Amino acid sequence: IQALLDNGHQVNACATTRVTTFGLRLSIKEDVEDEANGKTTKWTHIPLGFDLRTGLQHPQTGRNISAFITHGAIDLTVRGPLIRNVMLQYYHNQEGFDGWSSGHYPDADWCSRAVGSRNIDDPVRAVRLAGLLSSSENSVGSRLRL
Repeated sequence: IQALLDNGHQVNACATTRVTTFGLRLSIKEDVEDEANGKTTKWTHIPLGFDLRTGLQHPQTGRNISAFITHGAIDLTVRGPLIRNVMLQYYHNQEGFDGWSSGHYPDADWCSRAVGSRNIDDPVRAVRLAGLLSSSENSVGSRLRL
């Protein structure tokens, strides 16, 4: 990351929280009229989330309170003369993955917007800490055969 910064790249890091889709979504194929092209096909996304039972109850109604599960990650964006536009995210999941992956989010406005986001001032330090955490968790997981 430091080498990219030294060679004129812009590197941004931020901690984000989004509604989780786990790569799943529903879509409906629709034929729509387009003035310029006539009839065209459009895909309409249907929000699909995972409901979490919180164990809490509304104090007045007594109804159970539930919430959508969120996905937290460190999002890293790199732009510059050698790397035009790369988006990565660091996270760990329930299957045991811990590391960096594509930062491409589904093209659905309800899940591509971050619910919460905070810029990280030092992207080099953020990547180093993510590497340390990933190495530690993967090492322990391997030793315990998790």
